[in-house]
Amino acid sequence: MRNLLTWVCCLFIFLSGCSFNDTDANRPFQTSTPLKALAGTYQNLGQSGRQTQHATYLSQFIWTDRDFQHQAVERIEVLVIDEHILQVSALGASGVIKTDRFIWGQHFNVQDGLLQIRAKAGVAGVRSGEPVVGVYSGKTSVGLDAEGHGKLRIESAVVGLAMALIPVAVGSQEDFRFVRLK
Repeated sequence: MRNLLTWVCCLFIFLSGCSFNDTDANRPFQTSTPLKALAGTYQNLGQSGRQTQHATYLSQFIWTDRDFQHQAVERIEVLVIDEHILQVSALGASGVIKTDRFIWGQHFNVQDGLLQIRAKAGVAGVRSGEPVVGVYSGKTSVGLDAEGHGKLRIESAVVGLAMALIPVAVGSQEDFRFVRLK
């Protein structure tokens, strides 16, 4: 019995750990991005530092409608209406596909000089089949990289117990670059 307890404790110690995932092509954000600096036209198809199985489009983070055809959007045009309102248009081969206005404080916030378009936090493990019981958080930030191109960062973290036994702390950060066309 003592041997079994020793093996369980050793397994518990060795399986406990942390994980961090980051991209190779991680260009830094500009230190502070004023809203007016975002005005311009960007390529909709994002670039990432790693190979992915599916394309990532800027329009996916702006319009979350399931039936929206993101692959039909070639460019995203951002206009600053005033210091609190952005007008964003999806442009395709035949012209404007969709246009919406986004208001500071209602649709996005500014934190550390970046637009925070999505933030979430909650409890993991409340649904059947979730392997980790604990807390999670995540946020999606938009700004400009050091070269003036659009940059989107998705950050997430989970802390808790895997299978109600093994302590885990996992964090991930994924960056996408959207080439500024003008």
